[in-house]
Amino acid sequence: MGNGFLDTYFLGDMYWTGSNEKCIMKPTEMEFKERVRGNMVSQLVVSDSAASCWAENFAQSPYGQLSFNKTQLNQFFNVTNINLDTTSYKKYIPLFYEKLGPNKPLRIEMSFKDIDIQFAEFGVDVEMTFTLCMAYYLDISDDKSLRKGPNESN
Repeated sequence: MGNGFLDTYFLGDMYWTGSNEKCIMKPTEMEFKERVRGNMVSQLVVSDSAASCWAENFAQSPYGQLSFNKTQLNQFFNVTNINLDTTSYKKYIPLFYEKLGPNKPLRIEMSFKDIDIQFAEFGVDVEMTFTLCMAYYLDISDDKSLRKGPNESN
């Protein structure tokens, strides 16, 4: 404590209680910056392993799951020209077109795993490596013909 400021240090853990997987914490020596250009600054100090643990658990939560159909994908990128169907993906994944036929709407679900965050390594402030998981499905929400039951005619 000094004239015009008070240093307060909180020590603790952040962890996700919804998963049975434990994070592997690798303790590292951590330092607070005393002053920046002569001024005291507020700072949050987080180790690489704690940040990786937080990001991995966030990715496993419902907030870390992404799901896009054509409408949502266009809204996400603030455009109107992205097509997400078997015909537009024909040159990338021809199997969709061959097995499902032309112009069938698709939905993409994405998630992340194996997240590793490193601070101040390799000449950058933050480096994050991860595995991106993607799954493709028929999007039955926009196509009424896909919602018909087995005994109903088109």
